[in-house]
Amino acid sequence: MTETHSGSAVDLLVIGGGTAGIVAAKTAARFGADVLLVERDRMGGDCLWTGCVPSKSLIAAAPRSAPAYTAASAQPNPKASPAATESTFFGAGVSVTAA
Repeated sequence: MTETHSGSAVDLLVIGGGTAGIVAAKTAARFGADVLLVERDRMGGDCLWTGCVPSKSLIAAAPRSAPAYTAASAQPNPKASPAATESTFFGAGVSVTAA
């Protein structure tokens, strides 16, 4: 047993509200344990906010947006400079360049 600052006892202290921490806390609570979950930032951790979920969203959106981008860029703009006709996206460790 662990005591909190308020003096109440808990059976399990989970440090970190990422995917693993949330699953551990929920599982222990389902077994009847008194659980205290501590997170210093946002619940969900890196996977939810900056890693897996955003990356998978970008990867899933890329093939769906490619036909629209291709159709829009099929008509050349004579006034556009070469730099203006190329776009680059950097995000979630992925670099995608379409010309």
